Amino acid sequence: SPTHSSSGQALLQAIDAARFSSRNGQQQHRITEPIIRVPDDDPTYMKKILDSVRLPAGVLVPMVENAETARKVVAATRYPLQLSDSPASIDGIRGCAVPFVRASGYGQNPDYMKQCQEDLLVMVQVETEKGVEAIAEIASVPGVDGVFLGPFDLSCSIGKVAQFEDAQVKELI
Repeated sequence: SPTHSSSGQALLQAIDAARFSSRNGQQQHRITEPIIRVPDDDPTYMKKILDSVRLPAGVLVPMVENAETARKVVAATRYPLQLSDSPASIDGIRGCAVPFVRASGYGQNPDYMKQCQEDLLVMVQVETEKGVEAIAEIASVPGVDGVFLGPFDLSCSIGKVAQFEDAQVKELI
């Protein structure tokens, strides 16, 4: 399945390969920053994906309808606070296997945990009327870097799929 995490790991390897290219015999480095749409806010799946992706990168989590779910999303992307963390750091529940995962260069990046606080883009996707009603609270959750509005899903959720000229759909969007 193209959405299975092992398929995702193969895609990440392809992205790594794209970071380096040759032009006129010269090796060039390009930054390729994936944003991975995960199925939901499941912390186990999130850990598997985040342990595989190199920073900078991001995740997009669908079907977020309230601030509580947004907080769960952010917690799943962050490690538990450490004594050396700044007061502005966000606490998390992500399991720690830093020296053993691809994301940290298998332990070669000593600043990886700190980078996760700074260089990991966390986006949530609002796709229902309930989510739109809570969008201000969702956007105010510390660690949520962006809110993506899914217009097709949103219009479908109120029984008016792709009717973007409809007054109710326009108001929600």
